[in-house]
Amino acid sequence: MITAHAKEVASLLAPTTKTMRELVTRAENLPLDVLRWKGLSDKDQSAAQQAADGAQSLQQKHNLLPSQSQRAFWKAYANLLRLMGPAQDTHCRTILHTLAQERPDPEVCFDLGLLHKTYGRWSDAHRWFGLALEHVSLAPPSDPSLGTPTRRAVLWNLAICATAMGDLPQAEGHWEPLGLCGQSPPSAWVRVPALSDTAPSDRQAPTSDAHAFFEAVPVQCLSPCHGIVVAPPRHAEALSYGDTVVWDGKPVGMQESADGTAPVFPLLEVCSKGTAKVFETLVLGDPAPLVSALGSTATWFPFRKATPTSHCPVADDMATRSQSSPGSDPSGPPQEGRVVLHDPAAASVLCDRLEFLRRSPGSTKYAIQGLHALVGDSPAEGRERVRWSQLDRAPAPPNTPGAHGDAS
Repeated sequence: MITAHAKEVASLLAPTTKTMRELVTRAENLPLDVLRWKGLSDKDQSAAQQAADGAQSLQQKHNLLPSQSQRAFWKAYANLLRLMGPAQDTHCRTILHTLAQERPDPEVCFDLGLLHKTYGRWSDAHRWFGLALEHVSLAPPSDPSLGTPTRRAVLWNLAICATAMGDLPQAEGHWEPLGLCGQSPPSAWVRVPALSDTAPSDRQAPTSDAHAFFEAVPVQCLSPCHGIVVAPPRHAEALSYGDTVVWDGKPVGMQESADGTAPVFPLLEVCSKGTAKVFETLVLGDPAPLVSALGSTATWFPFRKATPTSHCPVADDMATRSQSSPGSDPSGPPQEGRVVLHDPAAASVLCDRLEFLRRSPGSTKYAIQGLHALVGDSPAEGRERVRWSQLDRAPAPPNTPGAHGDAS
């Protein structure tokens, strides 16, 4: 029986509960990578803090505990804390665990799964999503209710967590009732946090939005939520060519490239690092001789010029992923890109090939940073850095009439 006091407390909690639910609904539209890296907007963070302070004040004034009957209030409070950042992680976890011990309904279990997923605690997330699935009405695979958002969302998250844990057979078991076992997008991109070249060299220093953006890199899909990076990023340091990565299930945009248009997903986890080595490279003129010298040992990836902005979800794009692609205009500035050495054991052989190329008459000018250091040849690496500086500072020749158009 609900007492008069309980009714009075419930009426006092209702406005704050409503406010917190509205903030949670708005914030949950943000992709998980935004919440992890940038958090809520200043406006929403301020509103969330104000609502959380109000909830804490009510809690203290009325001596409320999560184990009492005001579950709607506590669920909204816990989810608001989850979205406010890692400083609230422990407080959020305490509330949700208490609610789950009192009555482990699907919503609380799912919220705990989301909390652990937010911070990459995949085993814990998988356990709570699994409990959420147990408490969802179990329908046979042929039942149309299988496609309801709640059950579908639980299965998707279970598959993502199992994949991030490296348990692919278990992930396939979660994909199967969704009809996605053995399915994957034909092509996709993942976006990853990156800092522009003008960002402070101290990566621990606060970074303004002017320096921070998301860079997209193409992946070869292995399942609906994971794949292998097939081109090196230009700015991002969190991943590299050949890494195996996991992404969230909802696309954050579309990316156009020479291979067509493909969805862009937010990066969740780098599961394993690739073995290839990636080197910053400058090429002046036709890259064809360099590409020929690289052979099958390495690949040249030129970058298309782009200006990073905090408002553009994809600031940089690969010009192409083909070795036979054209490089920089011989009358223009050097082309920036990356050389990917697929087998580090072949570094010495590649150094010899490139040295032979450099001695050839009229050879393409280039500089590859780090390759000679990999084989322990410090003098050669020093000379390569000098060449880099010379190419990087080389002024572009004036335009002349001809194949590239009239001078302006």
